[in-house]
Amino acid sequence: MAKIVFFCVAFQSQAQDKETIAKGISISNFEVDNISDVEIKVTVNYSYVGKTDPEKFFIYAFPQDGEGNSMSRNVNTALIPLKTGNNQVVFTIKKHLKKDDFTSKSIKICMLAIKRKMYCQEFLFNKSWNSTIKHPRIISFTAKKTNIIKGDSTTLVWQTENAYNVSLYGERPNVQKVKPSGFVNISPKKTTTYRLNAKRSLETYTREPGSNMYITITVDSKPKLESAPEIVFFKIEPQNIERGEQVRFYWQINNAQKIQLFDSFGEIMSDIQDANKEFGKLQKINGEYMENLNKSETYILKATNNFGSVKKIFKVTVKGKKID
Repeated sequence: MAKIVFFCVAFQSQAQDKETIAKGISISNFEVDNISDVEIKVTVNYSYVGKTDPEKFFIYAFPQDGEGNSMSRNVNTALIPLKTGNNQVVFTIKKHLKKDDFTSKSIKICMLAIKRKMYCQEFLFNKSWNSTIKHPRIISFTAKKTNIIKGDSTTLVWQTENAYNVSLYGERPNVQKVKPSGFVNISPKKTTTYRLNAKRSLETYTREPGSNMYITITVDSKPKLESAPEIVFFKIEPQNIERGEQVRFYWQINNAQKIQLFDSFGEIMSDIQDANKEFGKLQKINGEYMENLNKSETYILKATNNFGSVKKIFKVTVKGKKID
């Protein structure tokens, strides 16, 4: 909404102007709020000394074309009763939507007595009164990330045109009035669909549905695996034993879906995590295995998930001859 301020540019003769001011009648401090293509608000100060009657004495405003012709039949504007003394008055001037489009060069403000003009003053103001509505349009509405982990944030970015009133609807009952083009950081607690609504003007088109665009931000409560597993440690104690003695294996692994232990004959142990409950969750898996040995042996611990696998090799030395 643009506010345009004009200072008293009157088209009265100098003699008439002095005579009128001497009688205590004047109009000054002309201001315009350009609400839309079909509506303006005009504010003026006026001084008036004379008779008053709310049914006979009025002040009103109307646009004129470049030839000085009144365009009052093309607009809606109210007659406001005159008051004595120094006053301020606000006119709302709206174009009849069924009338032809036109261009005005000035706004004329007149004091009336029984619909007869007592005093008028004209102020320069160029405006195209255009009923051809340029509908609001959302050019883009995007998110830097559409999938986030709970507690993280992302940024919504949008651009519109011909929109004077833009709202962002998200987690109920949250509604934000936002700029026609801009961005906002969000951190939804759950998967949420955001709606951007763009309208021309709530003040003029209160029933206007506007333009809408939607985007869904998916929130995952579990951190996703994005790399192969990690074997934090793999230990065997003791590392040197006598024939027939027992060794103990123990380990800690992060982010594994499947854990396997091999010796020289093949797999001797397998631990498969429940994919529905565990995979996709940051895991710290502790495990152990015990075995009695009568010969030296090499062991391989292997951990696997959807992103790959890792392994670690450990050798146990058995003293003495092999027992068959």
